[in-house]
Amino acid sequence: MNENCLERYPLKLKPMNRSAIWGGSKLSDKYGIAPAGTEIAEDWCLSFRDGKTSEICNGVFRGKLLSDLQDDYFGFKRSDFPLLIKYIDAADDLSVQVHPNDERSKTDGKETGGKSELWYVIEADENAEILYGLRDESSISDLFSDDPDTVLSSLNRVKVRKGESYYIPAGLVHALRKGVLVAEVQQNSDITYRIFDYGRIDKNGHPRELHRERAAKCASFLSESQIDKLKFENGPADKTTIADCRYFSVKRIRFPEDSSYSLHAGDVFHSVVWTGGKCVIIHNGIEYPVDPADCYLIPAGSGDYSLSSGEEAEVLVCIPK
Repeated sequence: MNENCLERYPLKLKPMNRSAIWGGSKLSDKYGIAPAGTEIAEDWCLSFRDGKTSEICNGVFRGKLLSDLQDDYFGFKRSDFPLLIKYIDAADDLSVQVHPNDERSKTDGKETGGKSELWYVIEADENAEILYGLRDESSISDLFSDDPDTVLSSLNRVKVRKGESYYIPAGLVHALRKGVLVAEVQQNSDITYRIFDYGRIDKNGHPRELHRERAAKCASFLSESQIDKLKFENGPADKTTIADCRYFSVKRIRFPEDSSYSLHAGDVFHSVVWTGGKCVIIHNGIEYPVDPADCYLIPAGSGDYSLSSGEEAEVLVCIPK
């Protein structure tokens, strides 16, 4: 086994925590990624952005950033790194928002592409819900009303449960609501256009900025049948594709007790994202534990690896296109 092969091992990534007005403390209190009581809205567990690039915290690359590695570790030019993965704890309602597609992003003068994303529900309080698309085509005008009740009534309210997934293409108006903890897999973009924010005030005492003019140019209506096509299988199957779009594919792997699954990282990297229990990644005979809120990057060219658990557990395997 040559030295280059030994360097291609599962890279455990250090959490990067961000605060927001709607964030909670589940990620610190329950999953231990920060001292108990720390309010964390988002943990950017896989990030490759200026000033926000994930740090490697195991093996020979410990202390280095992903940006210190060569392009062939990813299967993409570093300038084209394709994914951003987060944990999001909605202790309060997030703003009603929309993201632009690639074309709209360029028109708006943004340096990154658009933003399509997947939500995977790790926890949901009883009766927790999301806002997911416009109720009907005429609702587009209601969406930009000055009356809060009119805005909220223009959107589909969907009750959510642990283990469900929701694909959100660019242009679909949406909002996480209080009591939901998700893993989010998305294009590597941080562009969000706020439409409505419940009249909240920021830390400086000012109303939070809205972007209604830009949002109006990219918000789209999807019919009920089109939205149904976005919902991949949410059932109990052990190995299920929960998203497959032009940007990424996401498999959910559930382990009954004492089970394992074999995978292969070829031309592009894989990311293994914890969503429940405990398991291990096995590569070249070495075990790498996947504990709560862990995220690993499996470099392109790593070849065969496996996931194994002696208890009930669950991960997402995210593969960029």
